[in-house]
This record gives sequence, C-alpha cells and structure tokens, in this order.
Amino acid sequence: MPAASPQDEQYDLPTIAVLHCGADVVCLSWSPDGSKLSSITFDRVLRIWDASTWKTIGSLELPATRGGLSMCWSPDSQKLAVSFDLECLTLFHVNALQLSPLIQKNFGVHVAWSPDGRLLASTCSDEAFTIKIWDPLTGELQQRLFGHIDYVNSLEWASNGSRLLSASDDGTVVVWDTTTWKSIRSFESDKQITSTATFSPDGVTMASGGTDRVIRIWDSRTGMLVHELAGHGGDIARISYSRDGGTLASIDSDGVRVWDPVFGTQLAFQASDIDAFPTHGLEFHPLLNRLAYVDGNDRTIRVVDVNRSSGPVTPLTSSQTAPATPQVHLSDKILELIAAFERLLDSCPREELIQEFLTKHTVLLAPTANRVLTKIPLGSEYVTDFVIEDPGERYTLVEIERPDLSVFTRAGNPSSSLTHAQRQVEDWRQWVHDNVGYARNTLPNINEPRALVVIGRRGTIGESGRKLLARKNAEHPNIQIITYDDLMDLARAHAINLRRI
Repeated sequence: MPAASPQDEQYDLPTIAVLHCGADVVCLSWSPDGSKLSSITFDRVLRIWDASTWKTIGSLELPATRGGLSMCWSPDSQKLAVSFDLECLTLFHVNALQLSPLIQKNFGVHVAWSPDGRLLASTCSDEAFTIKIWDPLTGELQQRLFGHIDYVNSLEWASNGSRLLSASDDGTVVVWDTTTWKSIRSFESDKQITSTATFSPDGVTMASGGTDRVIRIWDSRTGMLVHELAGHGGDIARISYSRDGGTLASIDSDGVRVWDPVFGTQLAFQASDIDAFPTHGLEFHPLLNRLAYVDGNDRTIRVVDVNRSSGPVTPLTSSQTAPATPQVHLSDKILELIAAFERLLDSCPREELIQEFLTKHTVLLAPTANRVLTKIPLGSEYVTDFVIEDPGERYTLVEIERPDLSVFTRAGNPSSSLTHAQRQVEDWRQWVHDNVGYARNTLPNINEPRALVVIGRRGTIGESGRKLLARKNAEHPNIQIITYDDLMDLARAHAINLRRI
C-alpha cells in the first residue's frame, strides 16, 4: 500500500461505530431518513442496522447468487430493492423486526430508486448493455435506454429526479433526461473503465472515478472538467458527496480518502485493505456529516465523523509558508456574499431561491455554527427549512418566509404570515419534545431546541414595528423573530470581527 502523503493526515476521522459483519462486505446503504444502515456480505446475509444503537434489527440469508450484489432504499425508507443475481431483484418491505419479500422481477444488477419513489432504474447484463426503467409497484418495464457499449457499473438520479447518471466499462459517464429519456451529455475518462459516478446534491457538478485512479469533477451543465483529483493507489470503486456538497469521499483497495471538491484538495486518508472489492462500499449519511465505509482489515463497517471543523489541521512543513492574512480574505468573501444576498432579496424572489442561496452559503444564516442542515424531516409530519447546530449540541429550528411579507398589520398586530410561521415552529418544537428519542437519530442529543423565524424587511416595519418585535422576542426567548436585514447585520458583524483577528 502506498504511503500516505502529508495531505492525507490533515485531520482525523473519529470513529463513531464499528459494525462486525463476520464476512467481507459487498455493499452498504443508508436509509434516506438516516435511521438505518443496510449491508450485504459475501456469505449472502442482508442485515439492517439501527443507526442509533448500532445493533441489527433484522437479517436475512439471500439465495445463492451468480453475480454481484447491490441494493437501494425507497425514498420513504420503507422498502429495500436488493439485486442478488445477474438477473433477479427482490423488493423487501422493511419494518422493525423482519424483512418480507414483496415482488421478484428480472430487474438487473445495479439499481437506483427515483426520488419520488415511482420508478426504479437498473442495469442489464444483456448484449446491448441497456438501462431499464421499471414501475416498482407492478414490476412493469417502462423504458429502455441505449447508449453504452459495455457493462454499466453505477446508476444515480439527480436529487430533483430530472436526470439519471450512468457510468460504464466503456469509459463514459452519460447524463439522461428523465422526461425524454434521451442522452443529453456524455463525459469520457481516457477510455478507462468508469466504476462510479455521482451528482453533487445541487446537481451542478458530478464526480466520476474508475481504473485510472483519478477522480474527475465535471460541470454537469456545460460538460467542462473542473478538477482532477489524484492520489488513489488502487482502482476507485465508489464516490459519495456529503449532504451539503462541501465534502467528497472515495474508496479503493487501499482505503478511504476525503476531499474538498471545491478547491480540489485531499483532506484525509483512512487505511482499509479490501481483498474482496465492494460494489458499493462507501456512503455519506443522508443528513449528518458521517461516513460509512467497508474496512477489509477486520471485515467490518466503520462509521466515522467527517465534520471538518472537529479535526486538527496539518502543521505546515518547512517548505511551506503560511498565508499572510487569511482572515481578511474570508471577511471580504462574507461581505461579498452579503451584498449578493441583498441584491437577491431586493428582487423579491420566491422562497425557494432564498432557500437555495442560504443552503449554499450557510455562513450568512449561522456564521458561528458547527453545522447547518437543510430540509430536516421531523417524522412524516413536518420538514424544517434549516436546523442550526451550535457548539454544545444546541439546536435551533429555522423557518424562512418571503422578504416581501408583512410582519405586523397597521394596527400593530402580528400579520397572518407571521402568525402562521410562529405556529409552524411551535409545532416543530412540540414534535421534538414528544418524540425526542426518534429526533436524536438525526439530531444527536437534541433537547428543547430554540426556533428562529426570518421574515420581511426592516424598512417595511418602521421604528414602531422594531419595538414591537423586540418586545415579542423578549416575551418568548425560545422563539426569535428577525427580518432579513437583521440576519445580514449579524453576518456583517461576524465579518468585521474577523478583520480584527
């Protein structure tokens, strides 16, 4: 195994759990709600692990297989599609105690569930190397996609379901339009086998890797090559983006590497000798900065913390010099983001555009937070806009409203928009109180979270409105209401403080 470079040791990946499987692990997959982890081993045992206790809550021995094994979860985390033969795939209904087969059909080797749960895509081992699109409820074939000239190794849907991504032994990665089912773009990897390809969460970029041992990051809209990440000593088997898209992880026969996909730098290395090559041996948690990967040293699955703020930075070597004033550059960047955000707000945008901007630039929402999570489900009843985790595992549930909405009526009473937003966050807080054990599967150690409502602009409420808002916040300290101008002021103060360091 090649020696790790200085970059490899930039920060540690603290171990959260070690799951002993008793045999080499072929594939693993998180349920979309993050509460469960599934695995299949070479002895054909499918296991479901509880992601809070790390104990098995179900297992099943699969039939003898003639080929590779793969699986994927349905978007509602209730069903599991398992391919355990070259031509056969079974859907299982997953509950707390058992796995019950639903239907069997000749789906194919690799499978991927559409984000809305209505379709399953699968590879096929026929001579045409087709991709097939199925109705998972009836098992009826809906579409055949032709374009690859060799075996297809991976499939993945874009998060909005508008595109499908496939990687093949023919050295290409193809993007398919899921409305027309036509190929809209193809990427080539120097005619080497491409084992894996994945979209970033926002769909703007995609990453691919294979036998040339280089990760390529592409602009999925233009087809331009953004970065080539070199460093792997073995063929790359799997690539996975973190939920926020700020971190990329990859695995080969030597181990796991963690990358910054924006700057194209390697951040960490974790050794993991793998004799039996996994088809799907690495995946980020869907909600948290946690990574599950196969460790061939002891036939385990390891779950590690990939929170980049938690680890020590590599000391500079004698040949390196420290940047003169990195804080000033960061401060300027934050001020530029504030100016861009203000221009967006002045255009009276839809709430979705504000959500998208703050998701990409969470420093504006919570400049000192450990992390900011987007669209966190609270059971099946609610979905937050954001959840802020501050130091000490203190949480704030965030509801954003449009900037053009009124905060108060002319009579000085809360507007209907503000009243609705308040009730929303009150319901969230009550749900967490009533279901704290379940909530901690996603938000560790959460207890009595605060809430934040961002609504309206300062100029529309006047001096009297600001006084009413201050009084309201003083009366209800666990639910704070601020305008978008207040939010920008907080980020601006943080940027100014950075200049003083």
